[in-house]
Amino acid sequence: MTEKPHLTEKPLKEDITTVTIDSNTINVNRFMPLIYGLAIAATILYAFYWYRADKAKQAAQHFGVAMVDLRIGNDDKAKANLNMIISEFGSSLSAEQAQYFLGEIALRKGEFDNAITSFSAYSGSDEMLAAASEAGKGRAYEGKNDYSSAASSYLKAANNSGETQQAAEYLLASG
Repeated sequence: MTEKPHLTEKPLKEDITTVTIDSNTINVNRFMPLIYGLAIAATILYAFYWYRADKAKQAAQHFGVAMVDLRIGNDDKAKANLNMIISEFGSSLSAEQAQYFLGEIALRKGEFDNAITSFSAYSGSDEMLAAASEAGKGRAYEGKNDYSSAASSYLKAANNSGETQQAAEYLLASG
């Protein structure tokens, strides 16, 4: 039979270090599902924000095309593009702006009820466009010879636009 080696203090300390490393490895392994979950969540968030940024970029490109059509007088094509932006990119800044410009197109065509509907549907965060939408409703009411509603809309526009030159113009238009 072979004789068992006698353990001295030095090998015993090394053995304790090994046990400590093994217990740390066990602790790390306990957190691996959490680490993987956080990595997956971070990847999903990155993909989501990349996708939204790409959608906003696409909406802005379509909006640019619609603005060119609007400036050259191709109102029907601009209207189609603006409606597409609202339906496909509804939560984007471009969709908010598109809603306002649909009202402008309706005003140009003398479709005052459609203009009022489009301007009323504007729910964006841009205070100047919100005031312009109110003023647009005022212009549409003027077209319908409903001057009291027009004055009311112009006053709302003036109140929403703060202390700007536009506010003065809206107040002047309100009579």
